[in-house]
Amino acid sequence: MEERKIVSRSGIFWKSVVNIPYKKITNIDTEQGPLQRIFGIGNISIQTAGSGESIGEASLVGLKNFSELKDEMLEISEKSLESTSEETEQLIQEQILAELKKISASLKH
Repeated sequence: MEERKIVSRSGIFWKSVVNIPYKKITNIDTEQGPLQRIFGIGNISIQTAGSGESIGEASLVGLKNFSELKDEMLEISEKSLESTSEETEQLIQEQILAELKKISASLKH
């Protein structure tokens, strides 16, 4: 987990790196089979907007504290969405103000 994204690395011979920005996360599922329960580990599956797949875009397998990690990821994702909408609103307000200034300037001439 990084500040703005989750990075999933996998593979031994064929290496793969998946970067998932928190603001793109739509759902996070957890799974724990019987053997995983014995060892206290579980899996996390992350779905993103536009992935169009029923399986997760990234799967994190064999994690301790997987439930707490899921909660932390969801919290960061929600905060990321809130800050994105605040930034968008501010940008729209700035664009409206710029247009109003243009209109005002054209009316003065």
